[in-house]
Formats: sequence, C-alpha cells, structure tokens
Amino acid sequence: MALASSMFAVGLVFAGAEQSDGMGLAITLALRTLPTMILAFVGGVFADRWSRKHIAIVSLACVACTYVVDALLIGPYGLGWQVQALSLLAGFASALGAPALYALLPSIVDADDIVHGNGVVRTLRNAGSIIGPLLAAGIANWLSSAALFLCSGAVEAAAALCLLGLRMRDERVDEHDGSEESIGSSLLAIPQVFATYHWLAVGVVFWALFLGVQSGAADVLLPLYVVDGHGKAAWSLMTAVLSLGYITGSIVVLRYGMKRWLLTGSVLWSLLAAVQLVVVALWNNYVVWIIVTFLAGMGLEISGALWGSVLQSRVDQAHMGRVSSIDYALSFGCIPFAYALYGLLVRSSMPVVMAVSAIVMAVAGVCVVPLTLAEDRAVITTGNADLSRQDA
Repeated sequence: MALASSMFAVGLVFAGAEQSDGMGLAITLALRTLPTMILAFVGGVFADRWSRKHIAIVSLACVACTYVVDALLIGPYGLGWQVQALSLLAGFASALGAPALYALLPSIVDADDIVHGNGVVRTLRNAGSIIGPLLAAGIANWLSSAALFLCSGAVEAAAALCLLGLRMRDERVDEHDGSEESIGSSLLAIPQVFATYHWLAVGVVFWALFLGVQSGAADVLLPLYVVDGHGKAAWSLMTAVLSLGYITGSIVVLRYGMKRWLLTGSVLWSLLAAVQLVVVALWNNYVVWIIVTFLAGMGLEISGALWGSVLQSRVDQAHMGRVSSIDYALSFGCIPFAYALYGLLVRSSMPVVMAVSAIVMAVAGVCVVPLTLAEDRAVITTGNADLSRQDA
C-alpha cells in the first residue's frame, strides 16, 4: 500500500509540475481526501459490524482500479476533471475501508504488543515509502509520469491479494450483527464515544488543525517550491529521505517501546514537521533541507505510532471501528479544505506561507501539551494503583 501510495503521489506532483498546474494538483488532492469527513464514520460502523478483513480488501481493490484508469487519462487530460473525479471515487473507497484497515492490528497482536506491532507495520510501510519515490523517478524518466499510475494500480492490487492470506487471531465485531441496531442508530451513537473517551476530543481537534496546516504546506507548496528551484530529482530524493526518516522513527519505536506518556509524546514529536517547513522557508540550502526532512519524517512517524497506540490500547475493541473512524474523519477532515486553500496560495510567496504555517503548528502543540500531560498522568497513576492492588 505504501509503495503504491508514494508512487501515485509522486506521479501527481510530476503531472502538476509538467503542466504548471498547481491548482489542478491541489484540487485532485482535496477530492482524494474530501469523503473522509463523512464516509469514514460509516466505514467505522461497518468495521464494528462485519469482517474488517473483507472490507479492507474491497477498498484496496477499488482504489487499484482508479489508479489504472488514471494511467489512461492523465496523458490526454492532465489533472483535469476526469482525473479529479477518479480521485474523488478513490477517496470514497479509502474512507470506507480505512477504519477497517486501522482496526485490523488489535485482531492480530496482543494488547501488550500494540506499540511494537505498530512499529513493525510502520517499518514495512516506510520501506515501501522509501522505495516508491526513487522507483517513481526512474519510471517517469524511463517511460512517463502516466506509467506511475499504472504501476501504482498493480501494487495496490497486490496489497489486496496479500490481505486474502491474512490470518485473524480475534476479529471482534458488534454482537448485534445488524439484527437489533440499525446502521443509522450506530451512527447517531458516535457522539457518545466522546463522553466515554474525553481525551479523544483533545486529540482529534489538535490533529485536525495540525494535519490540515501541515498537509497544505508540505503536500502542495513544498513540492512545487522544490521542483521549481531544484528539479524533479531533488523532490524525489527529499520524498525518499522523508520516508527514511519514517522508517528510522518506526525503528526507534520498536527499540525503545515507549509505553508511557504516549499522548504527550505524540504531540511533541510531531513538531519536527514544523521545523522542516520553517527551515525550508528561511534557508535556501538543499543539504540542510535534506536533514530537516529526515527529522520531520522521524518525528511524524514516532508521533503517529504513539497516537495509534493510545487509541488501540485505551479503547475497548467493541468501539475500535467507530473510534478509529472518528479519528480518521475528524483528524484528516480539514486536509481537503487545506489543499484547496493552499492551492489558491501557490502564486503567493511560498516561503512566507510555509513559515507562517510552521508557527501555527507550533502554537497548536504548545497549547495542547498541558491537557495531554494531565491525561497521561492520570493513566500512569491508575496503572500504578492497579499494580499496587495486585501486589497486595
């Protein structure tokens, strides 16, 4: 999946740069993520009621089909409405399948191994993300940017086939199994989740703002800024280095475990992404860009692993599908709007916009840390009290 996604993303950037179509790139990215806000909730209910494995397979297969059709349309139409419509269709499929994919891990590993399980999954994912951009640059130079979409479709289809052979340890779904509670009732019950897991509101509000700003600046402005100044190869290398940072972060998680202060750690590590934006904006030195890009990838990876571990270790399995859909929909819900907004800012001074974006991200992190510290402290205190009772 990571290999397919990274090749697809590089293909979009190359197509946008070749046609000087920054707005087309922004709209295509926005439509890819737009269904997240609404359909992810439905996907979460599906994941709690039916086979998560089968939902994930169907989702991946649908996305693979859109990539293949993109390969046929990108040449004659560029990032026009045809490709944008397919991007929206892929977004629908991803939004419905993402909660099921996310909720698979607790059905495969024990609760005590969730952090390490996240580390293993992310290590493999990031290996694909490193190979993807480098492979994409070679394919684009050897064949064409359109060929990247065909390759992405083939790899995505292979990922779906891999899930077919996945053995589930315990795939727990809603006991009602659809007979006593309608899907509509399940959707209406989603707000009650915040009453059960109050820390979830703090997390998703922070991630909605942070990821919206970070994605707009790093996915729309940053690649165009780098390609314009240093060429396609420079951006492909930065993307590969970002993925190398990701895999380093996952190795850190595997090596050190990090079972305490998870919520606070997820916020603090994410701020390295703000450092990347402000350094690129203020210092025109490609070697330094490579360094901060690596650090940004490492920070985002550790942050994501810790946040995922918070959800998967502090949420009951019966609610996992719905909680993951809330996280997916709200945390990523601002991204399509950010893509559209940053697409309008392409003709502005990109370094200034990236620097301001970094400041907003940093301020958001500083504001939320006192709340996350209180929640982590409460969890640690409760855990210590439970251990004391067991010893007694």
